[in-house]
Amino acid sequence: MLSASAEGWKLLHYLKLLREKDPSFTHHVAYDNEGLPTGFAWMTGTMRYAFETYGEMISLDAMKRQLNSVHWPYMAPVVLDGDKKIFVAAEGFVCGELHAMRIFSC
Repeated sequence: MLSASAEGWKLLHYLKLLREKDPSFTHHVAYDNEGLPTGFAWMTGTMRYAFETYGEMISLDAMKRQLNSVHWPYMAPVVLDGDKKIFVAAEGFVCGELHAMRIFSC
C-alpha cells in the first residue's frame, strides 16, 4: 500500500526535485488522518497548456493497481482537442480505488 511504504515518501521527494528544476511543474499530495501520503497528482507545463486550451470536457483514464509495476492505482484526467487528439492534463497515483481519490486526482 502506498501510505504504508517508503515509496510514497520517495515519490514526494522526486516531485519536489522536479519542481525545483521546472517552475511550470506542479504537484499536490493527499494525506490521511495520520499524516501519511495517500495520493499524488502532478502536472507539467505542457499538461497545463492542454488543460487550459482544451479542458472544456475532461475524462478520467484510470488503471487498476494490478496492471502496473508499482501496484498503485494510476489516474490521468485527459482532454480532447478539435482534431480528436487526446492530451493528458495531469497524472496521479492514489492508495486505493475510492471515490475520494478520484476527486483528488481531478
